[in-house]
Amino acid sequence: MDGEVYETVGSLAGPSAVPDRCKNVIKELLDTEATYLNSLRDVLHGYQEPIRVQQHLPVKAEDVDTIFGNTFELHAFSKKLAKLFEVSQNDVFALASVFLDRESDFKIYTEYCTNHPRSIKTLTAAQQQPTAAEFFYGCQLALGHMLPLSAFLLKPVQRILKYHLLLADLLKQYGKAQGTANETYTALERAQLTMESVANYINVMMRKEEAMELISMVQGWTCDMDTGTLIMEGVFRAQGAKVKRKVYIFERLVLVTKRHKDNVNYLYKGHILHSQLTIVDTPPGIRDPLAFQLCSSDGKTPACILYAKDEKHKNKVLMQLRRLMLEHHPNLPEDIRLRMIESIEGGGSVVPMKEGEPHTTTTTVTKDKFQRQRVTKGKKLKEKNVCESQLEPAGTKHNDLSPACSTTSMDSAN
Repeated sequence: MDGEVYETVGSLAGPSAVPDRCKNVIKELLDTEATYLNSLRDVLHGYQEPIRVQQHLPVKAEDVDTIFGNTFELHAFSKKLAKLFEVSQNDVFALASVFLDRESDFKIYTEYCTNHPRSIKTLTAAQQQPTAAEFFYGCQLALGHMLPLSAFLLKPVQRILKYHLLLADLLKQYGKAQGTANETYTALERAQLTMESVANYINVMMRKEEAMELISMVQGWTCDMDTGTLIMEGVFRAQGAKVKRKVYIFERLVLVTKRHKDNVNYLYKGHILHSQLTIVDTPPGIRDPLAFQLCSSDGKTPACILYAKDEKHKNKVLMQLRRLMLEHHPNLPEDIRLRMIESIEGGGSVVPMKEGEPHTTTTTVTKDKFQRQRVTKGKKLKEKNVCESQLEPAGTKHNDLSPACSTTSMDSAN
């Protein structure tokens, strides 16, 4: 085949043979599955079963369920999987089929992974009780573990995200040895994509669960919408506020909060949907290059002027916001859309404006205009911001880019 030399294994030169260069990957798959299975067994027999028979521990039965999740089901599934891997280790096609035939079974990990943050939170709270902490440490010593229970509760999350990486390595090695024009390579490729899809799905569900958990910690806001997954978060100084703002950028909105005095929860300061969001890269009257303004076109949410920690931080945040606004805004004029795309491709830096345009980037179609009045001979520049906060119909012509900003600020208090 075009001068390429492929490995064969004795008389097993068929497409399902195991080339030498693939054996190490298969061995790693089997060995790590056996180690993982032992870890699950230790969690079940060394922690979960003993804690259920202890009557004096200040740990509720429902808390035990939260801590261990569906570990029992994972152990049973992994036990079957390990046997199938062992039986199929000399047949690459059969090994690929193990993953393809059990795609739906791997979804069992979704429940465990989405519960994992609550598991660790509940375990940490339980270990604040001296008797419970002593019990868990005693179990660790009895098992001879160097690491605590929390490390072993993380292993299923790590394991489900590892399969597609091992299959990708196996696919690469098999392709080099036997070529890609055979049914075994095709089966391996499908298996790798299948497990990558499973991993991606679980990652999405974990991010959604994380978003719900974060929202539950925000006081003063009843979230009655789907925020989507959490994309980014950060801490910013805010104009006119003593306390820094914690900003969460979700898939469908940006949420601004501040730390509660209990240092655990957060207080709601405002949110803006990406479909109604306007960014002002250089807010009027502010010379600090790290400042930017978030405004809403609905006129209900006050404007928010934030300060990034450095230029790189600012560009990263604005680039992400522009990506989301491009995705969610329904009526972006083409010239603004193209300018935002140029800005994103430029790494988030501000796109140069045409002469006469205010130094802003917007993503809403509004009637607002900045009326700039220059006062002669030594008097400072004055700016008047006239905001009507109304969306114009698609196709309306515009002479400038104008943010829909409220004259009040969500950061006016503390």
